[in-house]
Amino acid sequence: MEDQLLTLKKASELIGANPSALRYWANKGLAPFVLTPGGHRRFIFSEIKHLINLNSVLSADFLQEIEDKSLVKVKQLMEDGHMYEEQWIQNMSIEVRERFQLLGRRLMGMFVRWALGVGSSETVEQEARIVGRHHGNEMNVHGVSLTETLTVFAFFRNAVRETVPVETWDRLIRVNDQVMIGIAESYEKTSY
Repeated sequence: MEDQLLTLKKASELIGANPSALRYWANKGLAPFVLTPGGHRRFIFSEIKHLINLNSVLSADFLQEIEDKSLVKVKQLMEDGHMYEEQWIQNMSIEVRERFQLLGRRLMGMFVRWALGVGSSETVEQEARIVGRHHGNEMNVHGVSLTETLTVFAFFRNAVRETVPVETWDRLIRVNDQVMIGIAESYEKTSY
């Protein structure tokens, strides 16, 4: 087994890492690989087994890098989309904007963790629904319409989608669905 060529999936399973994380480490030169004539990566176990002990540290760094990229993308989208010029955002106090930023970071971290396979689906989906309700309540209390709230949410979703690997998008959609349902529930609750 030491010298056997392993697929990305098999190598990931053997070292206990997410395939996206192993691909990232390979791109950073931490996991040597060979390319097949078809352009697929093959890993030699003896060359990557050192990652078993580093997995938790590297995963944390990997997640943080993805979260940071996502946050940069959100700021870029907000500036490009002129969201800062919107009246509802200008009416918010600095304190309220800071609360939204904290909530946004929590949402961003949750998206990234779930998209990359960290945590159980049930736990993450429950958290997503709760965060959606909380976000919806905050926006609603500050006079932001449901349409505007979902527009802001779309900025977050698109930023994360552009920074996580394509093969994680299905998971990302599932957590996004729960956040949107939570937002809708919070607005429905106040409309009775």
